[in-house]
Amino acid sequence: MGGATSKDIVPAVTVADTYGSVALVSAVWVLFAYSQMPVGPVSDMIGRSPGHVRWGNRIFGNLNEQSVLFMVSMWLYAVFINAEAAALNGWVYLGFRTLYPTLWLLKGGEAGPPFPLIFVSTFSAYGVNVWHTASIVAKFGLGVDLLDVFMGSTAVGYLAATAAFYLYATKVVPVLSTACTPYFAAPPKAK
Repeated sequence: MGGATSKDIVPAVTVADTYGSVALVSAVWVLFAYSQMPVGPVSDMIGRSPGHVRWGNRIFGNLNEQSVLFMVSMWLYAVFINAEAAALNGWVYLGFRTLYPTLWLLKGGEAGPPFPLIFVSTFSAYGVNVWHTASIVAKFGLGVDLLDVFMGSTAVGYLAATAAFYLYATKVVPVLSTACTPYFAAPPKAK
């Protein structure tokens, strides 16, 4: 008969082939979130200290406050830029997120998050989201591939995004906040 056999047919690339690694990061994030969800309420239920309960509530709360920004930016990057890079960046993000409860527990404890040390976790994770999102805006809004701008290196681009956001938050936002002061009650007197 001479027709094609099943051995001759090249299998199509599936959605799972393309995005499975990003789906795995997403699923691990969900499990990580569930591992933190009961910590605050259970700590309160079993009579732990106020600082212990606050730590438990905030490790889950802080993770969730960033969840939409993380998931949306990672999946946009995966679909429109590079799925494997999005997954790798997602693992980096999760690594930095695991530092948040750890740094607070070991270096802050009852006193609360150890500022500015906790920024190692937060701003490093924010940098992943900023890199993903800036890459999308640059590509589709400006026609620029940020990888070309950063010597083909996701790591260099990510570090630049982290530094830029850190400088914005610590240098620009205080100026903007001060400019908004006339629209609010007077700040409390310095102690």
